[in-house]
Amino acid sequence: MMQLLHSDVESRRFGLRVFRCTADALDVAALQDSIHRNKVDLAICRVPAIFLSRMSELDQLHMPYVVADILVHYAVDLETRGPATLRNADLDIVEGTVMDAGQLGSIVRQIFSDYTNHYSSNPLLAKPLILEGQVEWATGYLEGSDRTAWLIRRDGRLIGFFTHLYEPHEMTLVFGGVLPSERGGGIYRDFVRYSMNVAKERGCIRMHCSTQVHNIAVQGVWVAEGLVMKEPQLTFHVNALLGRRSKV
Repeated sequence: MMQLLHSDVESRRFGLRVFRCTADALDVAALQDSIHRNKVDLAICRVPAIFLSRMSELDQLHMPYVVADILVHYAVDLETRGPATLRNADLDIVEGTVMDAGQLGSIVRQIFSDYTNHYSSNPLLAKPLILEGQVEWATGYLEGSDRTAWLIRRDGRLIGFFTHLYEPHEMTLVFGGVLPSERGGGIYRDFVRYSMNVAKERGCIRMHCSTQVHNIAVQGVWVAEGLVMKEPQLTFHVNALLGRRSKV
């Protein structure tokens, strides 16, 4: 069943009634019912990518929709892996705190200024708000016992970050990046290795990560470090705008 759940964070960010769902199959009738019952402005849905060939069924909604991206998931089993060695010995990697929010936000804007994701595919969403969403996402990892935002410094200068989400026996490398001026020196590979080391130290048996299918460079690093692709997901948006219409 495709049952939509309200997204408070995205609704505040975009000034719309934003709802989300992740489902194992495409069920247009159930989706249509949920959109109308909830007076949805924007539905963000994920289904297995095998349903790409059935996206034309969304025409039955009689609402604008956007096939927004393909999200690829990777994982690595850590039980048989030893500690990974970092290439850049001069990096200072520390846990961020709420006091670092300003600096972290600043480099997120630099790193992701041109990055595209499923939000970028939707003309309904303002580009500056999408970038600020990345900032909000990253700084949200500065607090909480189940998450960490790691800051990467070189010679005292903040040059990158990455974020972790912890679950029992598993960890997700959520996202991160390096300033454009620092790319090409293996820093990204180092924080993938660092992440695996952290996961092992915490007793995790598996590490996960995901990205848009067009993000080839990071996938190359993941494969080289032993991660394996799992089932990809298709993201689509439905621009129903029913909440807006109900106010007219």
